[in-house]
Amino acid sequence: MLPEKWISMDPGEDFGWALWSGTEFLEHGTDKMWDVGDAIFMVACWDQGLPQLVGGDPLADKFDGISLIVVENWQLYPWKLRSGQLDWDECRTARIIGHIYGICRQTGWTYEQQPALIKERAIAAGAESYFSHPLRENRHANDATMHGVFRIALEANAAWTDLSTASWVVEDDD
Repeated sequence: MLPEKWISMDPGEDFGWALWSGTEFLEHGTDKMWDVGDAIFMVACWDQGLPQLVGGDPLADKFDGISLIVVENWQLYPWKLRSGQLDWDECRTARIIGHIYGICRQTGWTYEQQPALIKERAIAAGAESYFSHPLRENRHANDATMHGVFRIALEANAAWTDLSTASWVVEDDD
């Protein structure tokens, strides 16, 4: 059973998040990477009975009460590495994911990762009905929403969530 309050995330410099109550969509948005990380940390402090470290944070107020975090897994794809697209990249996305994972370990919140390739199936399940427009400007919030829709489908044991029956192929440039 999904918790009373949980969040799905599309991590990156522009960090998408979607907030849920059980299977009910509450809201979503896009904020800067470390603003989201700081808000999650602040909520963790509150959850553990520690004093608030910084003054009121509207994002932390929204996230207060979460107990499940679903994150899109970030990976170094071989074709991007070969192309040089990530030469000297600081991998900040991996750092924020590690920050969030560490918070989950300390608080006991459930942490789950999903591959990026769930998006096609989430759209087929109706994720677009939650999308904000214009699509380009809201792509990270909408991506986070797709991860939430997919997580809800997993909870319902939907047969189409079996990713071993993927309908797409990533072709190598070689």
